[in-house]
Order: sequence, then C-alpha cells, then structure tokens
Amino acid sequence: QQGDTCGPRLVEAAAMWLHGLKRPKVAQTLRQLALERFPQDGLVQYYMARYLDYDAKRSREAGPHYELASRALPNNAYVLREYLMWLDMEAKDKGRLQTMLQRRNERQLLDLTGTGVAELLCEAAASSKDVGLSDLSQRFWAKANAVAPLGKCVQNNWPLLHPNEGYEEGHDAWARFWKFVAAGVTHETGAHHGPAVRYAEPREYLLSPTAAATARAMAAKR
Repeated sequence: QQGDTCGPRLVEAAAMWLHGLKRPKVAQTLRQLALERFPQDGLVQYYMARYLDYDAKRSREAGPHYELASRALPNNAYVLREYLMWLDMEAKDKGRLQTMLQRRNERQLLDLTGTGVAELLCEAAASSKDVGLSDLSQRFWAKANAVAPLGKCVQNNWPLLHPNEGYEEGHDAWARFWKFVAAGVTHETGAHHGPAVRYAEPREYLLSPTAAATARAMAAKR
C-alpha cells in the first residue's frame, strides 16, 4: 500500500531500531528484508551503504551500494556527497572521482538545487582540488559559500581551500552577521535517526491518509 516509499521506510525503521531502540537484530532483519524486496531502490542501497560505512565499520564493502544508489538517484545531493567522499577517502580512486566531478551524462553538480546541495558542493570543492581540477574547485567553493557561508562544511574545509588563512581570521562577529543577512542558514527535514536523503529532491506530499489510495484508484481507471 505504501508504493515506492515502502523500501525507504523499511530502512529508516531499521535505523530507528538500531540507533534509537538499540535492537540490532531487529534492524538487521528489516535491512535484509528491504534489500531482498527492493534491490533496485536507490534509498535502500544508500542506507545499506551507510550502515556498512558508519555502523558496521566495513567501509570497503559500502562502495558498491553507494554506486548503485548514485545511479538510481543521480541528482540526490546526499547520495552524491557520500559516494564522493567514499571514492576520495576510502577507495582513493582519483579516476572515478574525477569522472563524477566532471559528469556529463547527468545534470552538472553546479546546477543542482535543494537541501544538501551546499554540503555536496563544499566537499566537491575539496575533492576537485585534490585531483587537479582547480577551476572547477573554485566554482564549487564559490557556490557553496554563496548558499551556506556559515555551514559547518565551509568552516571545516576552509583550511583546505585557504591554506594560509583560518576561517576565524576573516569571519568575526560582524562578518558572520552580514553573511547571515545575505544567505541565512540552511534547514532540513528528515528522519530522526538518519539523514534527510528521502526529502532531498522535489516531491509531492500527501496530507490525507486516504489520498494515496484515492490517487491509485483514479490512476487505475484511466
């Protein structure tokens, strides 16, 4: 009855059972069920990758799941950021990393909008610099600073992009105030025990519990 949200809700529930209720066996059962029933679902693959990467500490095994997730959700900023960081820090695969940063068959990273994009561009700026794409790195960095100048990623990556200058040096209280006035701060909506990955792309929301069944019935009659 939940349609294409069934798999994602299963893995979100698994994260809740693991982190909230501290019941890893129940969480494992839910993850396995989601993976068996919805192996092509990008969010299911993403949550499986995150579990292996962050919880099970088996980061090397997370790569194939991140890759499948990025193929299924090529414009999801959260998925792309995690895969980018895995290629950079775990696989150290500069070839695939460069291909991803310069991707041609999908929307350019600079064209993405929505929640999570500022953090993606911020990480992409650092990775681009590492693989020698300095011009692209500067463009990623400029947009990340324009969208979320007070974001944690910008603060953390500042020394990587400005080796001779600390973030605090150029961001006193007044500078931060004016950046807040210009860009504000980012907000996100998501599951309590996981990232806002399911809400990262434009989608229609149902405000009535009967709306889904009604919509399916009307579609069936067409």
